[in-house]
Amino acid sequence: RMIAKLHREIPPKWSSIADIQSEMTSSLKNQEKSLVEFSIIAVSELLENAIKYGATDKPIVLDCQFGRTQILISVQNEIDESCNLSLFRSIMGNIHNPEIKDQIYLHRLQEILQNPMDTES
Repeated sequence: RMIAKLHREIPPKWSSIADIQSEMTSSLKNQEKSLVEFSIIAVSELLENAIKYGATDKPIVLDCQFGRTQILISVQNEIDESCNLSLFRSIMGNIHNPEIKDQIYLHRLQEILQNPMDTES
């Protein structure tokens, strides 16, 4: 049984992430803190990827359903083939390469440590 639902079409702008985080915090205020925190982290990461690799002129579609023991999050966007598709494919290929997966993860953590306020990383 779902306890909350969220459906939004949002512009592919970095400020949209903070808006959605606030809305989720408000919508889930009566839920367990861990559910709220996990949901916000997951949605934020998915939206970051949609903004980084998606078309800049089309909205991102976000659908979330929250249950007591289950969360369903869907983010849909178009990819701008002219510049982002090849970058996206390269990054995904690297992520699925077991020989360098750990290196990618450690590099990303280092980026966050060096600039924790960078909302575009």
